[in-house]
Formats: sequence, structure tokens, C-alpha cells
Amino acid sequence: MQGLWLSKGSWAFKPDLLDPVIGLDESLVAVEAAGICGTDLELARGYYDFNGIPGHEFIGRVVSGARAGQRVVADINLGCGRCQRCQAGVHRHCAERVVIGIHQRAGAFAQFLSVPNNNLITVDEDLSDGLAVLAEPVAAALEIIEQMPKPLPSRVLVVGAGRLGFWLRKCWQALIARLQSWCAVRSEQPTFKISAFRLSPALNQNRLVGLWTVLGRPRVWQPLCGLPCRKQYWS
Repeated sequence: MQGLWLSKGSWAFKPDLLDPVIGLDESLVAVEAAGICGTDLELARGYYDFNGIPGHEFIGRVVSGARAGQRVVADINLGCGRCQRCQAGVHRHCAERVVIGIHQRAGAFAQFLSVPNNNLITVDEDLSDGLAVLAEPVAAALEIIEQMPKPLPSRVLVVGAGRLGFWLRKCWQALIARLQSWCAVRSEQPTFKISAFRLSPALNQNRLVGLWTVLGRPRVWQPLCGLPCRKQYWS
């Protein structure tokens, strides 16, 4: 099969990759579309010692087996199935997990990949490839919200206004009708310039409400512009 191969930070197109080996209770999936995530770019910079086929944001169709013909995305985390976390249903935090296209498992930047049946999620035919391929980053945002205490607050501060921060705000906005949200943006090292924006869904615009600079790594998070929050510490 054809696909992209990443080895020691170098990308290469290969027309003669071996077809995936289909394990027990797994399906062969033909990739219809794949998204390029920031993690893929970080892998090329040495985030992990990755050698293989990357790619974890994808939409595809099952080729063979009981689910043949189904249009699917996937939960990319594969737990060991034996540890306490897996038994408790939190396989995404298994210490021995492998991750499709990221850690010890071939990904979706190829014509085909193998996926455990339990990790396949069926997608409606009327959902476009362009939207379906975003299932994984949206799921990452929803995972954060899922772990929040309920009821969900209507005022939130998202620290980090990158792609995941964007999706987190959009998902939260979909769940809370009258959401007031803030994003804190961190830029170049060793100086961190953190800009806080109040995001107004009604006006669809950003208004700068605060700006400060800290030398070195920030140590204490203080309440910003009247936003009620506890001090947060990190090393």
C-alpha cells in the first residue's frame, strides 16, 4: 500500500508499505480522509522516538469483517485491558497503552490501517469528511469537559488558546447557552506573554481584557479582571 513514513524526523512517501496485520477482534479500515494534527508535526521534531506511519485524525470505511461497509472514526487509545485503570473503564489513561499514529501503532497516513473493533465508532453517511475527520480533536475537548464537576460553570478560563483550546471553548459553548469564556495565550520563551481575551459568542469578537509578562516559567495564577478562581500552582 501507499503511505507516508516518518523516521528520525524525516518524512518520506512510500509506495510499497506492507499492508496492516489484522489482529484478533480487529478490522481493516480504508482511510478516506486524514487530518494533520500539531502532534504529527511535533513527532517530526522528536516529541517521541517515532518510526512508522503517523496520523490519528481520520475518517474511513471498514473493508472486511462483521462491520464491513461501515463509515467509522476511532478511539485512538488502546489500553492493555488488564490493569486497574482499564478495568475501571479509563483505558485512555492506561500506563501501557499504545496510541494509533502516535505511540507504537501505525496510523492513518496510508491507504489502510487496522483498528480494534471496540475502538471503532460509526459515523452517519450525511456527515462530510471534512467534519468527520475532526472527531478526534473534538473528543479530546469533550474529555476535559467530561471530567469537570457538574453542573458545568457558565464562566470559564481556558489556559492555552491553541487548537485544543479553541475546540474546548466551542464545545463548552454548545453545552452552555450563555457562556462567558476567556483564553490565556502563551508565546515565546523564555519570556511568557500571556494575553487574556474575553470571547463574546453574541458579538463573535475578542476583546483584550488583560496582559502581563512573566520572566521564566509562571508560578502563580492570579484571578484576572474579576474572574473568580482559586490560585493555581505548577512547577
